[in-house]
Amino acid sequence: MKMIPQIAYAAIGEANYQITDANYINASKDETYAIRYIEIDGKNYYLISGLSHDANQFKNPFEEMNKLMAFGKNKLGITDYYYAWTGQDYKAIDTFPYIGKVKEDIYIASCFNKWGISQSSAGAILIKDLIIKGTSKFEEAFNPKRIKINNKFISYNLKMVKTIAKTKIFPQGKNLTLSTNTGKVVKINGKLLGIYKDEEEKLYIVKASCPHMGCGLRFNPIDRTYDCKCHGSRFTYTGKKIDGPAKFDLEKLEESLILSE
Repeated sequence: MKMIPQIAYAAIGEANYQITDANYINASKDETYAIRYIEIDGKNYYLISGLSHDANQFKNPFEEMNKLMAFGKNKLGITDYYYAWTGQDYKAIDTFPYIGKVKEDIYIASCFNKWGISQSSAGAILIKDLIIKGTSKFEEAFNPKRIKINNKFISYNLKMVKTIAKTKIFPQGKNLTLSTNTGKVVKINGKLLGIYKDEEEKLYIVKASCPHMGCGLRFNPIDRTYDCKCHGSRFTYTGKKIDGPAKFDLEKLEESLILSE
C-alpha cells in the first residue's frame, strides 16, 4: 500500500535518419516520451517509451501504443516497428525508493520510479555497506520499513475501493468467441475467469482474481498477461505470477469443468 504501480509503453522501430547517439526526453507533463538511439548488428533503431500512468487507470493499451507509435512516425519518420511491449515500475508515496534490510538476511531495493539504472546501482552500494559494515549513512533515508502517511498515500488507497468495484464488472461469457493468440476476462456463473486461446487453439483457463487482495484482473493484449489494476501483480496467460505483491500463481481450471457448469 506504500507502492504505486505505473504502466509505461515502449516500441522499437527502424531509424530513417541518424541523430546524435544520446538519450532524450521531452519536457511535456501531459505526454512524456523518452527516445534512445541504438545500433544492433550495424543497423540503426529508435527505442521510444513513455505515456506512463498509474496502473489503476483503465486505459486501452492499444490506443496508448498507437499514440506512442504515431509520435515516432510524426517526429522521427518511423514507418516500421519491430517490437512493442508495456513495462511496469513502482514509485513510493514519498518519492524515495525503498532500499535496505527488511528482516534477517533479507534486503530489498524497489520503487525506482523509472530511474532503475542509477538507483539500482546506488541501492547495490547501500546494501553492500549494510552487509559488510553493518551500517550506511543513507539507511534511514531509504529505510523500506518507513511509513509516511501523506496526501498521496491517502488519496491513492482511497481510490482502491472504486478500483476494486470496477474490476469486478465484466460481461457474462455465455457466447464467448476468441481468435487465436487472444484472451479475455469474463464472468461465468458468478466467477471471474480468464480465458486464452493459443495459436494451436488450446484454451488456458484461470481464475481472474488476484491472490493478493482479490481484485479482478484485466487481460493485457500487448503482453498477453493478466494485470491487477489495484497493486500491480501480473500473471502470464497460463497463470504464472511474474510481478507484483501477489505470492501465488493463479488457480488453473479445466475446460471440461467450465463447460459442464
